[in-house]
Amino acid sequence: MNNVFTLINERVSASSYVKDDSIEITDIEKLISFATKAPSAFNLQNWRFYCSEKPRSQTTLVNLSYNQAKVVESAVTFIICGTKNPQDLIAENLKPSVEQGILTQEIFDGWVCAVNNM
Repeated sequence: MNNVFTLINERVSASSYVKDDSIEITDIEKLISFATKAPSAFNLQNWRFYCSEKPRSQTTLVNLSYNQAKVVESAVTFIICGTKNPQDLIAENLKPSVEQGILTQEIFDGWVCAVNNM
């Protein structure tokens, strides 16, 4: 699995897969954890990650992905979805940081204003 993390850092795109290979759930969780650390504007992290490792759901996904064979050939297919209107979430997402003293109310207000006026 360490090879996968090296490949991610080197931005290599796989186009062939070992048939009937599998990935441990702990490695799937680690991949998602790495992905969630990617930077985003105002640190909104306005995405959701889903993974499919079941043949039935992958068959459905292949139909939705312009019949890309890699969707059913890979051990796991990741679906990354952005959330609509992430600016609506910033106050709720930052509130715990204010409550824990990580952010001041002034910084909180500034970020919320900036995001909503973009």
